[in-house]
Amino acid sequence: MAHAQRKPVTFGSPTFRTHNLRGLEISDIGFPAGLELPRHVHERAVFAVTIAGDWDSVMCGRPQTCSPGTILTEPAGQLHANHFGSRGARVVLIHADPVREELLKPCRRLLDEVNLIRQPEVTALARAIAAELAAPDPLTGLALESASLEMFLVAARAVNVPLRNSLPVWLQRARELAHDSFRSEWSLSGFASQLGVHPAHLARAFRRAYQLPIGAYIRRLRMQWAAEQLVWSDVPISVVALEAGFTDQSHFTRAFVKFSGSTPAAYRRLLRTPSGARNRESS
Repeated sequence: MAHAQRKPVTFGSPTFRTHNLRGLEISDIGFPAGLELPRHVHERAVFAVTIAGDWDSVMCGRPQTCSPGTILTEPAGQLHANHFGSRGARVVLIHADPVREELLKPCRRLLDEVNLIRQPEVTALARAIAAELAAPDPLTGLALESASLEMFLVAARAVNVPLRNSLPVWLQRARELAHDSFRSEWSLSGFASQLGVHPAHLARAFRRAYQLPIGAYIRRLRMQWAAEQLVWSDVPISVVALEAGFTDQSHFTRAFVKFSGSTPAAYRRLLRTPSGARNRESS
């Protein structure tokens, strides 16, 4: 690949924040709508978590489509091109220095292969990293390192769980139903009835397969969707709350503080980017 151009992970981005910390380069990067980046490589392995928007990384002629909640890993030197959607994208990205072998060794399979993973816990940690980068304080370095290593741990375990490739069809369908109807009213018995299994069996199997109880999984999906709306739209917070499936704004605010560590209004102010919606506060 001597002919391939080596580029920084911020290639093509007009807006980004980066923090270098003991072998970890941690970035929150905004990519504009419609951006197309020609084929290039990165010197280090890439661990990228999409927190808003959508984009493709085309490798070996195949697009890896990234939307909010997806984790993409690219090995060092992997030739690829990038295409960004009509809303652009917001990506939290980590470069780990190979010098820190003791750090990377347990995650070697994760970082040495192309992986596309959906893992709500990692997405929540990525949002916390974006918030830390936007408003640093004396403890930011510790918070960034802790969140980054936890993301590696959770994602590496997800990749190494053999059960993922042999899940029964009904359990795969359960996850699809959760993603299709997370903003609607739902009940465990209703889900189980659609799948033809007992509610207790569904609850136990879902938790084992996806590392979260189904209720917590759906709440996390609601929070991720709401966080994206706060950053990328001017929809009033009260409307976001209702459309996310909450009974009122106060209920939504309590849940969002628990999810992100800040109120919806503070989160909207903090994470707006020039490429996103205009910076207007809604209440």
